[in-house]
Amino acid sequence: MNFLQSLKTLKNHIHICGIYPFILTIYGFSKIVEKIFGIGSIWVTMWKILSANIGETKEFRMAIMSPLWIILIYYLTVAFFFYIRRVKFFKPYKIQPDVKNKFSAAEINEIRNSILFNQFVILPLCFWAVYHLFLHENHPMLDFETIPTFPVVFSKIVINLMIFEFTFYYFHRAFHHKWIYKYFHKQHHKFTAPFALVVQYSHPLEYVICDVIAPGIGLFVTKCDAATALAYSAVVTSMTVIYHCGYHLPFLMSPEAHDYHHAYYYECFGSNGLMDFLHGTSKNFIKSERFKMHQTFWGIGTGCNKKVD
Repeated sequence: MNFLQSLKTLKNHIHICGIYPFILTIYGFSKIVEKIFGIGSIWVTMWKILSANIGETKEFRMAIMSPLWIILIYYLTVAFFFYIRRVKFFKPYKIQPDVKNKFSAAEINEIRNSILFNQFVILPLCFWAVYHLFLHENHPMLDFETIPTFPVVFSKIVINLMIFEFTFYYFHRAFHHKWIYKYFHKQHHKFTAPFALVVQYSHPLEYVICDVIAPGIGLFVTKCDAATALAYSAVVTSMTVIYHCGYHLPFLMSPEAHDYHHAYYYECFGSNGLMDFLHGTSKNFIKSERFKMHQTFWGIGTGCNKKVD
């Protein structure tokens, strides 16, 4: 593969770009609404209302309200993908249409209990620990008064997602080591055809390292304020749900690489493909038919089971 071919493959493989037009579209729509109705910033108004009603102490905001925000975004995104499973229009966009996930009552209880334990016990404890161990009174992440501009928020989200690619790749790949996999990560890989709900179905130790520490490191590196941190948390939470949803929908980022990872285990460890490309851990994926689908569809006429020109 020559240099130009490598660049083209890298361009096709790094597929997180679908989230950026989505963010810009939402922001642009809000500015149009503000212009039409002659009102102030919708986002500033919403943030002022939110920050005034999420508790008086910084510890409560950090340890209770911040985890609840992440959980809310998770269930809203999961609810959407559960809804489309019943809509015939979306069937052509299912990545593995022949695989049916069926569970016994015991399996359903086990999945539910694992997810709820991670969300309502492990996650708040992690935030509480971060508050007491790493944050001082004037740390930017405890600043709920500052209202950053959109360019600042957007740029820090982009930087944080790139840091997340680096941290998640190495943490995730470590959990695939033969001495570790069967004790921790095997639980999450129970499903070769993932669906939205199982994003946070994992061993508690893996949940702490891959779902809390990996996406959280960048917040300290970039010294994010509370508003930016919560915006980034919403993006990365919805993004990981999309990666596990089992559907490759138009206008959203491609989940093909991570779906391939669940099907074959040994490749595609990162979140956007950069580290996999650099380490050569996506060679078979790049050669596969599924790589041809690894793109953002900008129209409803193409899908996983439809022709892609």
